[in-house]
Amino acid sequence: MMSTVNSESYTQLLERQHELQHTVAELKTRLAYSKRELQNTTETLRKWRHRIYPVLTLPDEITSLIFVHCVYEDALIPLGPYDVRMKLLRVCRAWRWIAISTPDLWTGLHLKFNRGPFPYDFFETDRFEGFLDDWVARLAALPLTLNLHGGRCLSARAEAWIPLILDKFSSNLHTLAIFVPISGYPECPPTFPLLRKIALSVPDLAFEYGQLKENPLHLQVEVFTASKLEAAECINVLNMSPALVEFTARNVPDRVLSGIPTVSHDHLKSLSLVRSDVLLSKLGEFPALETLDNILTDQAKNLEVSKFISSSGCSASASLVRLSCPAVHPKTFVETDALRTLKLYSTTEGYMHKFAILLNRKYNPLFLPQLEVLEIEDSQPVVNIVLSEALTSRSTVSSEQGAKLSCFRQLWRNVVAEGLKVDFEGSTGLILGELAKNGMIIDIRPGNLVRT
Repeated sequence: MMSTVNSESYTQLLERQHELQHTVAELKTRLAYSKRELQNTTETLRKWRHRIYPVLTLPDEITSLIFVHCVYEDALIPLGPYDVRMKLLRVCRAWRWIAISTPDLWTGLHLKFNRGPFPYDFFETDRFEGFLDDWVARLAALPLTLNLHGGRCLSARAEAWIPLILDKFSSNLHTLAIFVPISGYPECPPTFPLLRKIALSVPDLAFEYGQLKENPLHLQVEVFTASKLEAAECINVLNMSPALVEFTARNVPDRVLSGIPTVSHDHLKSLSLVRSDVLLSKLGEFPALETLDNILTDQAKNLEVSKFISSSGCSASASLVRLSCPAVHPKTFVETDALRTLKLYSTTEGYMHKFAILLNRKYNPLFLPQLEVLEIEDSQPVVNIVLSEALTSRSTVSSEQGAKLSCFRQLWRNVVAEGLKVDFEGSTGLILGELAKNGMIIDIRPGNLVRT
């Protein structure tokens, strides 16, 4: 009986096996057919997608260049959800991949911590660190321009992010602009091998450049801009940054500098002091200086400007000087042999008369021999025969190889049109017209004409 049961079971199992084999064969056939249909459908969709979205037919390299072109200006404003780069990540998978794979898109980051476009709690959560990590990965090895902007009052959590941000981007940081308090800056900061430009404007004036002095960054910084930084710290910057070629100080507090020696710099090429008169008395020799830009708030400091031009060594090398100091005597420029561009601000009629006499090459052939551009802004109207003859003497190359003056510009301070007493119809006007006809740029006019 047992053998009969086993025989019947065996027969049933064989039949079931055949059924399953047949089913599997059918399924394989259907699967193969489905795979072919899927392949054909996918290919058709790919072709149709390009017809519906022709932009996707562009090579990724071209799309990447377009992205970079479109976001260039966007990278200069505070980052927010509506930043072009953020939008590109959400268009489609293809564009997201291209955007993430284009390091040039991520070379500028401007973070605003107070009343910015992000929700305030964006900087209060741990997801912000993930955001920074993503940015570093997308940037790859390219240099970064980083702008950190905030007000006087930041939350403790937001302020704590500043050192972390600097640490995350330490390997890529090339240009750094800080407009936030950073009292929590670490005593042993990371190194910044690519850092070349720094701009500081600290709201609470608590920042000291000395906080960074343990870091070798001061050995390689080339451009430094400071606003409201203490004068002593400005001196420290010049002393600690031998590679510096451009230095700008704005609105330096006017405090007495006692016990601080003068500072000199062998490589600085551009020096700009805007309402930072207190620094003048501490400037020594700057033999490589090519550009001097000085706007004073206290005209009593004019003598110090003259002394600096004469004694700093820049008179032999400067090619561009911009001064806002009418009391600086024109004879200050007697030995500035290399000067090619001179811009003067707030000049008086008497000053211009003295200057025009010295400018006349017929009588003073060695005065500013290489001058090519002379611009005078916010001046009293001075157009007379003395000036026109001085310009005529500069209209050709001199026998002593003195340069030809190619441009003269005089923009007057606010004047009333009806009260303007300048006559262009006489001999002065004829001379100026002839100079313009021979190629010299003559631009004499009111800067802001007021009509009554």
